[in-house]
Amino acid sequence: YLRAQNVHSPERFYVFGRAAVEVGRIVQVDSVTLARKNAATGAVKTGDPARLKLGILNENGRASAADAISSITLTTTAGKLRAGSAEGGAQFCSGSTTCSITIGTATDADADDLASRAAANPALIAGIFVDLYDVKTAGTATVAATIVAAAASGDPVYRAEPLTLVFSGTAASLSLSEKLQRVNAYGTPDADVAAVEADPDADPPVAAAAAVAKDDRDLIKIAVTAADRRAQTAGIPVQTTITVTGPGGAAVPAGALSASIPEGECNTGRTSCNIVINVNAPRTSPLASGVYTVKLESGSLTAAEATFGVAGDPAELDFETGDPGAIGTQFASVITVTDAAG
Repeated sequence: YLRAQNVHSPERFYVFGRAAVEVGRIVQVDSVTLARKNAATGAVKTGDPARLKLGILNENGRASAADAISSITLTTTAGKLRAGSAEGGAQFCSGSTTCSITIGTATDADADDLASRAAANPALIAGIFVDLYDVKTAGTATVAATIVAAAASGDPVYRAEPLTLVFSGTAASLSLSEKLQRVNAYGTPDADVAAVEADPDADPPVAAAAAVAKDDRDLIKIAVTAADRRAQTAGIPVQTTITVTGPGGAAVPAGALSASIPEGECNTGRTSCNIVINVNAPRTSPLASGVYTVKLESGSLTAAEATFGVAGDPAELDFETGDPGAIGTQFASVITVTDAAG
């Protein structure tokens, strides 16, 4: 018979009659995956570690039970491997191109039986990580994972799709984004917002507010990348020189414009940065309108260049419209606003 309990009145039970319920055993090892942690992409700087995540899943897409796994074998074609679990800080193996984990005999000194620990903490199997480290030369490294399932847990052997990582060398060239951007010829004159004193007797009452320093300078950001001799993404050198020249190669007045690569404009590993160009010129002494060139240099690397436009106040408006043709036909119009220099 099937019996249901009323959660609002626990003393009440309802009997629905006789029925058959079949409980099946799910396949505990159904798939194996190997992927970069946090879906990271791109090349890894040679010498830096790369963290991978090993997924051993049952047919419901959940972490397999530890007693369903007989052994785990990890291999790499370059560098060394270290494997462990984020849960409890367990380390299974380290320091070789092959990492073999036999369930029940984890190799770290403080390890108890891995199957027993995983039974008490299922997240142990779900949290297995793999570190690929000590890659000394630029190139590729392929990591493979093979899982041998315990008896009656599914097919005997599972292999993850091999994962190939690219390790970049030192930067051999620099590149700047070719997207043409424009800035105003002067910074906006807006003053800082002064502090406000509270006035509860006003109608309506005025709340206190702190002073706000405003930075309304116009700015643009130009993306920077670097590549090694194999054309793989490389880290951008910390020591760089940025030069900006005006139309026709003219010098930019001192203090009128600033260009730098702030630390906060680079990602981890410095494989992507931004040059931030601020317009500091006042309205009374604007920058000359036209196309400016920014040059990025670092040591013996070939300089990278990009251009951006500087525009003054609007001086002319041009309105172009297409031929509307018949009544009800849609057509496009283009409005172009230019400064005195066009």
